[in-house]
Amino acid sequence: MTTEKSERMEEDRRTTRSLFDVDPVTGDRVESLCTWGLGLSVADIHYLFAMNPVGWSSIHQTNKRHRQVRDATMCLMTRWLERHPEKAPVPSLSHELAQVWDKAPRHAEMADVVDFLAEVGERADGKATAARLISLYLGRDASSAYRWGTAQGKATPVVRNAAMTLMRAIRRDGPQAWKEWREVAEEEARARGMDGVSSRKSWISDPEGQPADGVNGNRIERLSLGLGLGTPDTLWLFGLTPMAWSAMRNDEYAILVRDALGKEEEVPVPSGSRARLEQRLNWDRSLTDRIGPREIVSIRHVRDRSRDTVDKPTIGILVRWLERHPEDCIIPIWSDVADVYDLLNERLEGAGFPAIPAKHLSLALGRDASSGSRWLSTGSGESKRTTPIVDRLATLLQQAIEERGLDAWREWASMVEAEATSRDISTVWRSRGWTERKKRAA
Repeated sequence: MTTEKSERMEEDRRTTRSLFDVDPVTGDRVESLCTWGLGLSVADIHYLFAMNPVGWSSIHQTNKRHRQVRDATMCLMTRWLERHPEKAPVPSLSHELAQVWDKAPRHAEMADVVDFLAEVGERADGKATAARLISLYLGRDASSAYRWGTAQGKATPVVRNAAMTLMRAIRRDGPQAWKEWREVAEEEARARGMDGVSSRKSWISDPEGQPADGVNGNRIERLSLGLGLGTPDTLWLFGLTPMAWSAMRNDEYAILVRDALGKEEEVPVPSGSRARLEQRLNWDRSLTDRIGPREIVSIRHVRDRSRDTVDKPTIGILVRWLERHPEDCIIPIWSDVADVYDLLNERLEGAGFPAIPAKHLSLALGRDASSGSRWLSTGSGESKRTTPIVDRLATLLQQAIEERGLDAWREWASMVEAEATSRDISTVWRSRGWTERKKRAA
């Protein structure tokens, strides 16, 4: 690289450095961005930063909220979204509705959804779909649509996600998508032992009805694997808590079975591949033959819930729809760090600058310097996998470079340096990681 280009890049970096303050990113700052800047719910925050409720609580609880957040990746994402809030990778119902209905927004979001679907029903059937039917076809009782128009009648997260999925389908297929969605809802009703749902007031099954072909934990697991969803994605999409998802995946049940068999034998709990899931299911079918009656009785107080039909009809409808139309999944396809690395170096070399080493990419994504070489390795193994929050931040970086080229990278690099300064790291690009350095006493 010529001296002139080197000096120009350094000048650009000094210019953009002032865009980011060097104050620490604290729990208060993260919460302010998410709640007031982005208007996110607590579930949205868990999804955005790919963290569980315990992790979020440890950041924003009263006695820790003024401390600097330890996770540099989370801090970098916070700084970036403070400057570019419109890039937050959290699906928005108002955005999806605006793509298909030029009258939105008029009322509360879900009230607008009801009005829109009534119009779509008129185009599909010659008459507007009644509000009570819209409620039922979204997996709720018949009166829900009337409550959604009030301040106290907010829809549950999974209902909002189902509505967003439906908006995408309608954008693609028009009124026909609404017809098919109703068919899927009726299919879910029959699986719950009901004759149908359109003539009912709620989704309460008949006592004598026997669920068949129900949507259960195993089925959700298979769908999530097929869509390439991580655990934070699955939890948010279907409105599940970590505890509920753990029960549906038999985590606690598997631990008890393993203890009954002896700890030397591993219970294959599904954790990332279809083959592993099938291994678990085949293994579980032979449980009764392998464990004595007394031991079976001792662990049956924790029931194998992987085959239990999910309680919420909305989850069942959404799963069935995505099995048919995986392209309607509202979760973004997260960038691969290797693709981001190649894109960045392609732009740099095209402008006459040298390619960056892998360690610079990992530092730019808030991880230690050695992570980059693991991510980009061609060998197999779990060590090369990135974490969900790194995938999210890599996606933001790739989008920025695709839209604004090297200007975006200069801005990103200045942000990294600002975060490093807040941690008393003077030369971040030469450091081994993001561990804070203690200042020497004067």
